[in-house]
Amino acid sequence: MIKLGLIGCGAVGVGAYLPAVAELAGLFEIVGVADARGERARKIGANLGLGADECYAETTELLDRGDVDAVVIATPPNQHGKLAQLAAERGKHVLCEKPLSTRPAEAWAAVDAAKGSGVQLAMMHNYLFLPEYLAVKKELGYGAIGDVSVVVVDALGVKDNRGADGRVEYNWRHDLDVAGGGVLMDMIHLLYIAEFLLGAEISKVSGYVDTTVPGDVVESLALCRLQALNAVALVNVAWGEGPGGTRVMGSDGRLSVRYRMGGTSPFDRLESLTVVKDGEETEVATTGGESGFVRILRDFADSITEGRPPVGTGAAAARALETAVSTYASAAWQRVVDLPLARGTTLYELGARGVWDGPVSKTSSVYERSLFRGPEGK
Repeated sequence: MIKLGLIGCGAVGVGAYLPAVAELAGLFEIVGVADARGERARKIGANLGLGADECYAETTELLDRGDVDAVVIATPPNQHGKLAQLAAERGKHVLCEKPLSTRPAEAWAAVDAAKGSGVQLAMMHNYLFLPEYLAVKKELGYGAIGDVSVVVVDALGVKDNRGADGRVEYNWRHDLDVAGGGVLMDMIHLLYIAEFLLGAEISKVSGYVDTTVPGDVVESLALCRLQALNAVALVNVAWGEGPGGTRVMGSDGRLSVRYRMGGTSPFDRLESLTVVKDGEETEVATTGGESGFVRILRDFADSITEGRPPVGTGAAAARALETAVSTYASAAWQRVVDLPLARGTTLYELGARGVWDGPVSKTSSVYERSLFRGPEGK
């Protein structure tokens, strides 16, 4: 039985992780909770049958407990990296919400800490467990369409859902210092999916970003071109009502994932997965089963007991973060950005805000809208 601590007692921690842990009662036992709002930690802890001395406002008090084997981090994004690093340094296995951080330097520090301590750093990369992508993985593994050359992931119908902060006038997804960016950070899932489908690490990034919200300092539209070896992915994402779906072109055929009315996952249900080859179109069956949270927690437990990497790794998350901030930099600098980012650069250290340390073009939408900085450099 893995003794688990929950860090972050908000909507995701309580509404998604706790029910999933309950389904896996034979694998996990929650022995402590932490939340910056101490009263919330105590309330949730009481509901779990924990004593007041097992509920913390200070996360380090939970991390310092010798009986905690692993933690789930479900805090706001700008806290993920530091907490993951602290937990790993104390020998705790970590399952972290996405993104791993808002700053590449913090993300890689967490990865390095986990490696140094010999613990697992798993990510809530739940798209890898969606039925359609499990089926796509199988088809590509079979060589159904040959060698992959082009991947197109469209998600132009992302719902701009408010977070669970409770303030009607506030949406943390539009808060640069909390979220690290706009819709691309919100849907960073698409970047690790693109790398997964390409089958190689992304090495070059170019992109365009803009906002449709007057005065906003984060993007509501991002168009990304991602190169990996001899293949390329196009990832297009926006808060709005545009089309969605995934297409993969291979040397021997093509593969298409379509959602209801051509919409965007997960806001529209899966409609079909088809393979076109030799002039024939074949529909591929997909199966549901356990929720993504349950599957990821099960994989997390197995990675701990079997001593093998989780499906969604910290390194993949750090690369996805570098891809996101490099898209911002490319849009601002109007040039291709190479990956991996050089350690010590402002972009590597600061993430989105670091684009302004580079050669920002005055003709770019980033400059014109003061994206990732705000009026008067704020």
